Amino acid sequence: MNGTVPSIDIPADPDRPFLLAADIDGTLLGDEEGETWLRKFARRHRRGLLLAVVTGRRSASVLGLVDDGRLPRPDFIFGEVGTDLVDCRGGEIALRERYEALVPRDWNPDAIHELGTGEGVRPQEFPDGRPRFQAGFDWDGRPETLAALRDRLAGVAGGKILPSGGTYIDVLPAAMGKGGAVRFLQRELALDPDSVVVAGDSGNDREMFETGFRGILPSNATEELRSAAGGPQHYRSPFPAARGVLDGLRHFGFVASDDEASMERLTVRCAGADDAGRLAEIGAETFADTFAADNTPGNMAAYLAEQFGPQIQARELADPQTVFLIAESGGDAAGYARLKFGAAPDSIPGKKPVEIVRFYARKAWIGKGVGSQLMLASLAEAERAGCDTVWLDVWERNPRAIAFYRKWGFRESGTQAFRLGEDVQHDLLMARPVDDIPAGIS
Repeated sequence: MNGTVPSIDIPADPDRPFLLAADIDGTLLGDEEGETWLRKFARRHRRGLLLAVVTGRRSASVLGLVDDGRLPRPDFIFGEVGTDLVDCRGGEIALRERYEALVPRDWNPDAIHELGTGEGVRPQEFPDGRPRFQAGFDWDGRPETLAALRDRLAGVAGGKILPSGGTYIDVLPAAMGKGGAVRFLQRELALDPDSVVVAGDSGNDREMFETGFRGILPSNATEELRSAAGGPQHYRSPFPAARGVLDGLRHFGFVASDDEASMERLTVRCAGADDAGRLAEIGAETFADTFAADNTPGNMAAYLAEQFGPQIQARELADPQTVFLIAESGGDAAGYARLKFGAAPDSIPGKKPVEIVRFYARKAWIGKGVGSQLMLASLAEAERAGCDTVWLDVWERNPRAIAFYRKWGFRESGTQAFRLGEDVQHDLLMARPVDDIPAGIS
């Protein structure tokens, strides 16, 4: 899904660098717009950022991505699932040597491949030759074949067995791997643990999230990783790949916006049962602010009583087909969106639509990016749920809202009646594909 990342531009404290240790595919790459913003941030503010890529790729492949302009030049590369260290800061080999000194003297990947091969487990093919310390296997995903592998390798000292995705198994020196790589860097650079953040999207990134450091999961993270990384130090972004990483850096306070209209941090989260009262208050307030001048007091009062109240919103929150997304800054709610999955009017295209039932920004926050944040989060949620169309209805006499939705690629797809008290009004139906955000969105 293309689109614009949140407004993020400045390291929160350039004199106190932080370490971002991140996977590449699906984390730093996989979202073209986010990749552009990430490169811009890294290029402008290298003094405040130490970047380590921790990946299954080989270092030559990583440097190829840098040369192609897709990836910012990292300070450190931990390739081959965190077992091969390249210090990109100046060609020093001392750091690499200290890392490799952690490997047991008798570590032998060839012998591990030979011992480990069995039913459902076969050595991976490495076209450029086998890695020095990583022993990789293709796996059929069955627990019994994994258990048999563990039995065959029981005599191998100083190693660990890491299955991922039901497809691969890596056998690595115990002190290495993705988690070991991040711990090693934190010690070597003498960084405060609070100055370290990891980011990943799949099962083989799990070790990084078990280090105790803060962690960022983009919206495209696999269920395998999401189920393993649910600690209070882990942040699940509503944005994919690089946009999710940037959003996470903002969430943890590593970066701040240089947009004076958005100096306070704005985040989006899924609402829970405890938010019913807050949602009722915001809904009634914003609806009245927007429509009271164009409708009679009696009709407004009837509609507000029918649609908003803690018990009403509590029922909506309990609906398994409904998701509420709240935009907040400093603990204060700036607006929210309500999404509802299910059937749509016949004029709405697509096989699996989702409706934006409500889309509200508080008056004080209009023009400060709340709508864009909520729309990006809504589209990310729709994509996560496998929907192909997002639709909504909007009053035909609300030109500001219509213009906003058109900017986001929504197009008219019919009309329907809307009852406000005793007044029957006409709404436009508008729809757009989930995966096609127009260029120039901000």
